Amino acid sequence: MTPVWSYPWENDLGPDDHARLSILLQMAFPWTSGLFTEDRSWGATRPERRVIGSIGGEMVAHAAVLRRFVRVGDADQLVGEVGLVAVHPDRRRRGLGGQLVRRVNRALADLGVPFGLLTCAPRYAPLATGAGWRPLTGVALRQPTTASPYRAVAATDAAVLVLPVRAGIDGWPPGPVLDRNGFET
Repeated sequence: MTPVWSYPWENDLGPDDHARLSILLQMAFPWTSGLFTEDRSWGATRPERRVIGSIGGEMVAHAAVLRRFVRVGDADQLVGEVGLVAVHPDRRRRGLGGQLVRRVNRALADLGVPFGLLTCAPRYAPLATGAGWRPLTGVALRQPTTASPYRAVAATDAAVLVLPVRAGIDGWPPGPVLDRNGFET
């Protein structure tokens, strides 16, 4: 079946929507499922926009988008940060992930940001690069962690990808550290 895609704003989601998203996120991220209890459908930071794929009324794919500034070298850069990219475990390996990433690209274009920013496990990076995302090599990601929220740490195990949306990739600022200056989406 082909999913029906929606792009709701965060404030347009109701309690039932958050409850259904919470279930999807618990299933997609079992190692952090405790974060998505009591109908909570966001990570550390609430997004402003969602991309949701549904089949037969069941939410089967999701991504969250938040516009924010990150610091790269000496530059502040506006991005549409993408997080909580999830496909229901029973629906994986059917092309939904690729469809989801392409729909995220559309949502970023609608928001008018110069770049999209996605961090993920390296094994998922090819899914994004197939949809036009560019890996940033040699760039460390710096952010607080839930274990140590008052101290930023550099994460070197994440793939950091950028999508040129309204700017060319040559407009991305140079620098060895991308400082999120807050929690991820």
